[in-house]
Amino acid sequence: MKRFAAFLAAVLLTVSLFGCAEGLPDDEAAAVVADLVEKSLEFNVIYFGEGMPAEADGDEDYVGYYSGVTDDAPYITEAELREATLGVFTEKYSSVLFSTFLSGISDTDSGGVVYARYVENEDRLTKKTNYEPLVTSIRTYDLENITITKSTPDEIKATLSSYIDGKKDVDVEVTVKLEERQTEGTGEGGVTSVWRLDSPTY
Repeated sequence: MKRFAAFLAAVLLTVSLFGCAEGLPDDEAAAVVADLVEKSLEFNVIYFGEGMPAEADGDEDYVGYYSGVTDDAPYITEAELREATLGVFTEKYSSVLFSTFLSGISDTDSGGVVYARYVENEDRLTKKTNYEPLVTSIRTYDLENITITKSTPDEIKATLSSYIDGKKDVDVEVTVKLEERQTEGTGEGGVTSVWRLDSPTY
């Protein structure tokens, strides 16, 4: 009985210590948040805003209502865009972007279809020419004054002041999570832990 009581006390102590595990100090957590939020702004334009630059409508090299992105577009292939997106966002949030903007959505119940914004054709992304942007205003953030509301070993929550077209708007709460990612060239066993944004910033 005494041994069981000692074992139970040890388990409870371990759980208690794990529950009290601290995350990054606020200044380091704020730096992580600021870096990812700043990087996310580019993808707000690519996915939700005006999109990447594309050739004029009706380019005969591309079928339908899609035109190839220009040579000065930040990402030419779908693989490049996916990799860059995953460099900022969690796999879960990225999957939403990919399914919506790179694959399209079909509702079997209603018969409604949302066409992909980008489709790769012959190793080059093409952009739907008559796609209406979901966001027409540019949201920016005060990255110098970030309030950390939660910091654990695997999650950060923060509140930032935001601005629409330079004018003060609402405070936005963002979530950053620590993810394990495969380390390139190390095989199945090689993983590394990285901080990634798990919420929208548009």
